[in-house]
Amino acid sequence: MTPSDAVAEIKECLDENLGPGNYRIRILLREYERLQTQRDELRDISGCPPHSTLEAWLATLFATLDESHTLYGEIQRLTAELAMLHPRVLKLARAGKRFIVIGEHEPYFMHSYAMIRDQEMKQGTWTEEDRVEYAAAQLSAKESRNENL
Repeated sequence: MTPSDAVAEIKECLDENLGPGNYRIRILLREYERLQTQRDELRDISGCPPHSTLEAWLATLFATLDESHTLYGEIQRLTAELAMLHPRVLKLARAGKRFIVIGEHEPYFMHSYAMIRDQEMKQGTWTEEDRVEYAAAQLSAKESRNENL
């Protein structure tokens, strides 16, 4: 897969999965496209400067390619981070919904989790997987409280 193909695939994934919300990756993609355009302009031999400045022209080309490669690596890293997010976060982001994240170390974590559980049970959307996760969270919260004693 070429870098251009990868950028197109990342854009498609962002549009399908995250909508307009992921500004950092979108900014990187814009910068990557700008550098690609600059690289393409530098590759245009018809506009090649006289031999006396060819060295400077090549240095600019290589610097642009290096910067482009660095940005491409950053895009790949951020894309991998997105894939590691909890599916619920991605679902909310796709829908354009706001959300908060509460760490299990917060004193109100289990209270908030219980409210979510109650609501989802009323709606009939609480699953077996949710039940197992909730039980694990309860155990973790209990262990945290015991450690703090």
